[in-house]
Amino acid sequence: LIKISEESFETLEDNQVLVQNMAASRFVGQFQEKVLSWQRSLATVAEVIQILGEIQRTWSYLEDLFIHSEEVKRELPEDAERFIGIDEGVKEVLYNCRDMPNLVERCNADGLYSFLEDLQHQLELCEKSLQDFMEAKKRAFPRFYFMSSKDLLDILSNGNRPERVMEHIPKIFQAIQKLDIKDDSNAQGGEVKVGLGMYSPQDEYVVFAKSCVLDGKVEGWLHRVIHHMRDALRVILLECL
Repeated sequence: LIKISEESFETLEDNQVLVQNMAASRFVGQFQEKVLSWQRSLATVAEVIQILGEIQRTWSYLEDLFIHSEEVKRELPEDAERFIGIDEGVKEVLYNCRDMPNLVERCNADGLYSFLEDLQHQLELCEKSLQDFMEAKKRAFPRFYFMSSKDLLDILSNGNRPERVMEHIPKIFQAIQKLDIKDDSNAQGGEVKVGLGMYSPQDEYVVFAKSCVLDGKVEGWLHRVIHHMRDALRVILLECL
């Protein structure tokens, strides 16, 4: 990612004020074109820095979802395809910034600002689709309503990797710290994760009556986990009678 130092920001602001004062001077006549040119150049630098910062923030957190999450790519194929183009465009801009370290020259490159505006618009479309997607997931699994957007995004981006969802299990289920997970194979011979039981924060262990398959959509296997939790507790309660 491209980062502008605080010192560079201060230098930019100082130079903008300096050029502005020059433009307001009654002696500027002979140098007016040059001063106005610098005024436009520095204003463009400020605008490019601002929009590039916004693009980098949005792109960096959407990247895991649209590039690495199979579920998101399956549910939002058009936006996933759109994001591939965005990803290539953002990386091209960043590589060019690395190859041309002069900030004024790079920010004033022909067509750069309009290109960044288009990237930002495309990112907004992806972000809107993602918000709708998250709302649908919340309706499918209402416990998601009580989670932060950041945590939910992390769960959705790792829905096909149950072991990485475990850090969020205490936020989904009260008094459950994690599941006991192991590798298994499905009927087609493919690898799959299964849950064998659940641990409390005090490390108490309750075994499931039968193993719970943790594959498919994340809200789907979380619903299965709830059913297995209930079945396990029902067995224990019957044994207590």
